[in-house]
Amino acid sequence: MTLKKYWLLCRKVLLLLLMDLYFILSQIFGGFAVVFACLSYFCNKKNFLLVQTCANMFFAIGFFFVGGYLAFVVSLINTLRSLSFYFCQRINFKFTYIYLIYFIVCASVATGLLWTGPLDIMPFVTSVIFSCIYFIKNMQLTRYLTLAPNTILSIYSAVMRAYTNSLLGVVEILFTIVSIVRYVKKNKKDKIRKFDENADIENDKLQ
Repeated sequence: MTLKKYWLLCRKVLLLLLMDLYFILSQIFGGFAVVFACLSYFCNKKNFLLVQTCANMFFAIGFFFVGGYLAFVVSLINTLRSLSFYFCQRINFKFTYIYLIYFIVCASVATGLLWTGPLDIMPFVTSVIFSCIYFIKNMQLTRYLTLAPNTILSIYSAVMRAYTNSLLGVVEILFTIVSIVRYVKKNKKDKIRKFDENADIENDKLQ
């Protein structure tokens, strides 16, 4: 084997090892994102957004190591948006529509600069949806609206081989469905209780 062939072989082996290392690192950071996302659902309202922001940061890094550079940048923009919203809440400062437009423009610019194909529309669309959700005050409607972008991100992550990121999307969907079911059951019980109370009042009037 000549020196040149030996060098090419070593180079190929090194590249394969690096690819495997990057793949493993992607799964590790995605795993951290899953852990933080799960923890966030057991936090109070004040800490929920902060822990979710940590999950978003690890989620973004997970894309970087599998070559999803647009998803990486857009996810970082989403993390900055979440942090901005969190600190605005902490200091009782109104998070206005100007911020919404600003972060959507940032995501649009990133998409334009890093566009590689039709698949790249997925992280951009999810970013826009999540940004709009911040201004919806109806919590039940918010839960329903998060199902679509989480599904899209889960599919995109699986295609990009960021499998733990994909798992995060599934976890978010499951937690959201549980929240929706619990809310519906609670709402149903409240309606039944109010109906019974009204019936008792009517009976008292008749007596």
